[in-house]
Amino acid sequence: MVENDMLQSVSLKEKLEELNLPDGTCLHRGSSNTKKNGIYDVHKLQRYLCKDCGRTHTAMTGTTLHYIHRKDELLRYVSTVKQRISLDKASDRHRICKETAHSWRHKILESLKVVEKDSYLFGSIQNDECYIPFSEKGSAEVEKPRKRGSDRKQRGIGGELVCILTSFGNQSGESMELAGMGRLTSSSVEKILGPLVRKQRKNRKLFFCTDGSKAFPLFVKKKNLLLKVVKSNNQKHKTESGAHFQKANNRHSIFKKWLHHYNGVVSKYLEGHIHLFRIINKIKNFKEPIQSMLNFVLKPRNVFVPFKNIKKFVVEKQKSLL
Repeated sequence: MVENDMLQSVSLKEKLEELNLPDGTCLHRGSSNTKKNGIYDVHKLQRYLCKDCGRTHTAMTGTTLHYIHRKDELLRYVSTVKQRISLDKASDRHRICKETAHSWRHKILESLKVVEKDSYLFGSIQNDECYIPFSEKGSAEVEKPRKRGSDRKQRGIGGELVCILTSFGNQSGESMELAGMGRLTSSSVEKILGPLVRKQRKNRKLFFCTDGSKAFPLFVKKKNLLLKVVKSNNQKHKTESGAHFQKANNRHSIFKKWLHHYNGVVSKYLEGHIHLFRIINKIKNFKEPIQSMLNFVLKPRNVFVPFKNIKKFVVEKQKSLL
């Protein structure tokens, strides 16, 4: 409640001015050939008219606040998402219906996905993958809900598990992304890590530490890295040369405990919760964490369009990785 009270005095106009949003540039065409076109009466914001496409816009166009009636309340709702409060309690606290609370939550998650991007991996790289059971909790198409325990039909790593690949560079950089359904594949590794890892010179090979998955050798050879495998029966959890992936393994352990708070997350929304988890970890040591998160939420100006597509299952992401 303390963080929520801090936002009671937040003025929408002051917040947008503080972020210095490029309100003079047309969001639809990217053109700067615009002119002033009156004032948005409710929040006293300047409206602009694009001379190229003839459409109007304000500083809020395309942001998380786009098409939101109670914009000031959405600013306070950010702290509710950070505290991971249930939809029922969030609807009571902000006096909105449960459907609105659900919509606002995923608008915020979409904005965080735009902001929290993977960074280049420098130095030796450690990798690890974890698997979470595929979930369709709350879907009307599910014939029989799962009560307790596991109802998977296959043993081991099969098509009923969602794969998450996490990588860290020992100098800088990190990545945590969905790698699709089932066992990790070499095409998924190339799709996720390809843009983040530079090809090394032949005389300067860096370590690429894994747990022995068959999805990595082709990528390691292509990037001219030195593959180091930590065997599962190694009690020291590292090779003789000191290579390990304990940092990635620890991140998975913390993330799984973090997910327990929700009593299960629908797989089609899992990607958004991964980025929420990463943002919360990033801002936890900031002087004003809730204000920093609010800045992350309001900064992107292309959130409204991808928000229309959030109801896609993780299976579709797997198709894009193949």
